[in-house]
Amino acid sequence: MARGAAVGSGRSAVEMLEEAAGVPQHEFMRQLGSVLHYPVAGSEVLNGATPLFERLSITDCLARACVVLRLGDESECLVVADPLDRDLAAWADERFGVLDRCIAHPSDLSAYLGRFEENVRAMEALGAGDGRPAEAGAEEGELLSLTRISEDSSVVVKLVNSTIYDALKAQASDVHLEMSPSGLTLKYRVDGVLVAAGQVSGIELAEQVVSRIKIMAELDIAERRVPQDGRFKVRVKGRSIDFRVSVMPSIHGED
Repeated sequence: MARGAAVGSGRSAVEMLEEAAGVPQHEFMRQLGSVLHYPVAGSEVLNGATPLFERLSITDCLARACVVLRLGDESECLVVADPLDRDLAAWADERFGVLDRCIAHPSDLSAYLGRFEENVRAMEALGAGDGRPAEAGAEEGELLSLTRISEDSSVVVKLVNSTIYDALKAQASDVHLEMSPSGLTLKYRVDGVLVAAGQVSGIELAEQVVSRIKIMAELDIAERRVPQDGRFKVRVKGRSIDFRVSVMPSIHGED
């Protein structure tokens, strides 16, 4: 009944059920999860997870009110705001096959995705490239713009440049690239807090990203056993910005 009423109102079935239930948000979500046999991802769970935007782009996440997450125990799940949406369920089954489902309150999921929207949009255009790194930045710094990023033919150059561009848009004070057994995790420090910004799947691509940054900072790409420090400049909207680079050996490669 709620689904049918929602079609005519333009609101989701979950929103109408919550209004009819008349209970606090957390209690409604607990009851909904219990009835549907879905785990509930509250804001604490969302903030502790890693979004896998390489599996589902931020554009699709926002359009469909869902996101693929890697949870703290390394399991993956598709978090949806409306588990009663049959079209979404059919699309998810076709897109992901067997993938655990979780539910989140629409406002929690919207707030969570909003944190990443501007940070990762420029990364979505990643396509196949020739793998050749561009020349090291000149003294005045490499020019960064969305147009320039979209024109880069190398997937590695495009990924590094878009990561830097997005970090500047987010007013991040630091950019962390952390190697893992499966690839590279991108994080920005914003207002003193480290927030996940995306992932690079695949060890080979992750190592190429680190090598690209070492080239920009004029470091020794062959040296992987000792820490290295360097710097490079980029130009954004006519402004020259200096970046300090610290590369540290880690158990999975270099961070």
